[in-house]
Amino acid sequence: LNINDRLISSEANIATLTRKLAQLNGENVILLNDTLITIPLLPNCDTIISTLKANDPRFALLTLNGKQSVEDLNLAKGHWLPNFEVGYESEITKAETYTGFRVGLSIPLWGNAGQVKAAKAKRFAVDAEIVSVESQLLTQIATDYVSAQNAQQRFINFAEFLKSNSNISLLRKSLELGNISAINYFNEVEYLNEIHDKSLETEKELMISLAKLERFKL
Repeated sequence: LNINDRLISSEANIATLTRKLAQLNGENVILLNDTLITIPLLPNCDTIISTLKANDPRFALLTLNGKQSVEDLNLAKGHWLPNFEVGYESEITKAETYTGFRVGLSIPLWGNAGQVKAAKAKRFAVDAEIVSVESQLLTQIATDYVSAQNAQQRFINFAEFLKSNSNISLLRKSLELGNISAINYFNEVEYLNEIHDKSLETEKELMISLAKLERFKL
């Protein structure tokens, strides 16, 4: 009864996930003919961080904000520089006519000082925000990486155990020969099935962790 209940639950879960995949694929059903999935190795944490920094839009936004604050500061400083004017002019009066080149120099004293201070303050604030947000992102990546490491190790442990102890055929033969009772047989089979289920759950957890870490890797 317990096995049938889990089977029905698993089939319902498969149907739900199939519908979700179809929705994500433009209502086109994805046919999975091969249920054997190769588990990729967990990349080095530094490699994952480099990939995310290069492709994660959150890191790209931080870089863009930093560049924008630098440009704003340079623009404000540029308004603080003296302005030179060179031209040719003429003036005609009743008595005389004046013509010649005109050179002018305009030095801003206080008008743009506030803009420079505001730009500097904005630059400091943006830099502080970049450091804070980047630290939060790196902390989240480190947390996800540790979760993936734990899932990978648990999956390896389950796989090694099942490889060494998956002896249902021997149990059945022992049952037929009368070496073990039916109760012992079913208890052992139930135990192996539980380990197998836990292995599948750990495999799922590992794949989700890997997908989360490499979601921007195309």
